[in-house]
Amino acid sequence: MKILYVCPSAHRPSHIPYFLIKESAALLRSGEQVSILTFSGILGGREPKDIYHMTVVSAWYGSLINVVLRLLNWLNLKTLVGFVEQFTTLLSAINLRKHLGCDLLYLREGDPFIFVPFILDLFSKRKRWIISMLGLTMRISPGSAAYKFINASFWKLIYRRGLSRNRFVLLCENNYVEDYFKSKFMDGIFSTNVELVRTAVEDIVEVISKKDARYYLGIQEDKIVILHFGALHGGKDIETVIQAVKHIPDVILLQVGKVTSSINVQAMVQNLGLQDRVIIKDYYVPESEKGYYFAAADAAVLSYKKDFLQATGMLWEIARYGLPSIASNVGELGYFVKNYDLGLTFEAEDADSLKKALMKFLQYDQDKKEDLRANCYNFCREFSINRWAQRFIDISSRLYNK
Repeated sequence: MKILYVCPSAHRPSHIPYFLIKESAALLRSGEQVSILTFSGILGGREPKDIYHMTVVSAWYGSLINVVLRLLNWLNLKTLVGFVEQFTTLLSAINLRKHLGCDLLYLREGDPFIFVPFILDLFSKRKRWIISMLGLTMRISPGSAAYKFINASFWKLIYRRGLSRNRFVLLCENNYVEDYFKSKFMDGIFSTNVELVRTAVEDIVEVISKKDARYYLGIQEDKIVILHFGALHGGKDIETVIQAVKHIPDVILLQVGKVTSSINVQAMVQNLGLQDRVIIKDYYVPESEKGYYFAAADAAVLSYKKDFLQATGMLWEIARYGLPSIASNVGELGYFVKNYDLGLTFEAEDADSLKKALMKFLQYDQDKKEDLRANCYNFCREFSINRWAQRFIDISSRLYNK
C-alpha cells in the first residue's frame, strides 16, 4: 500500500517530530511504500532514511505562504498560523495523492482543525484518510469563540457528506480521547469511525553512564537529580514541581524543553530563591543530546494539570531509558505507572502530594530501582513501534477494502 504520511506541525517543538521519524520508518520496515509531506521540514533538520520527503514551503507558492505567516505572527494570531499551515499542507497532500498514486493519506495530528480534510475532499469519492487525534479539541474552553466555531451545527452536514463519500478513520491514543470522539464530539457523528491505537516506542536505548552524563552537563555527582522533560505547553504543571522540590534539600530539578506557553519559569525560580537548585534548558533537545539528560537523572516527573486527559508520549520516552516516573494521577497516565509499576503517582496540582512521592522514591534501595528499570523495559516491549505498525496496517487494510 502507498501511504502519504502528512505532518503539518513537524517543525514545532513537541513529540510529533520524533514519532514522525519512528512511525514512518516502522511502516517502511513492514513493507509499506511511504512518502512524507511536512509544512517546512522536521525540527532539528532530521531526515527520514530511505523515505521521500517533501515540504510545502519548497513549492513555487511557498514564499507567498511565508509572507502571510509572517504577517499573522506579527499580528499575534497564532491559531490562524496553525490553520494556514494545516490547510496548505493538506491541500498539497491532495495534489500529491494523485501524482504519487497514494492509496491512503495519514494525517499526524488532525485536531483542532479536524474539518479541513472534509472540506478539501468534499467533492471527492472513495478517498481514504487516517487521522490521528491527540485530544487538543477536548481542551478548548466551552463558551469560547473557538469552541463555538468547532462545534457549530453546520459542520455536521459537511462531516456526514464526507463520511458518505469517502473513508475516514480517527486514530486515538487513549480511552479518554477515543470516548470523546466516539460519543461526545458532534453527538457521536464519528462513533463508527474511531480506533484506539496506543502510543509506541522504538527499541530500548543503551544508556550512557550517570557519571559521564553529569560530567557532560556540568551537574554535581553527589546530588539527586529530578528531570522534567519535554516542551512546556499549557497542559503541563511545572509550578507544582518547583514548589515540591523547594522543600527537599539536596535535590536538583532539571527542567529541559522548549517553553511553548506563557509561563515564566525563570521568574518563578527567582521568586522562590531556587536559582542554585533548578537548571533550566529552554530549547528543543535534539535526539543526539537526549540520552545525557535521561542518564543524568535519578527519576523523571510527569506533572500535568487536573483536566489533562490526552495521551502523553513522554511516559514511553522515559521508559526507553529505564528511568522511573513520578507522575500526576490524571487520565491514563496514573493507570500505566501503577499497573506496570513504572514508579509512583501523585495528585495533580498538589505540591505536597508530589513532595511525599519524591520522599518515598528517595528511600528506595538499589534493588527496588533496578526492578523499576526492568519494568520500564518490559513496558517498552509491550508497546513496541513494530506492534504499532502492524496495528496501523490492519486498520488501513480494512479501510482499503471497504
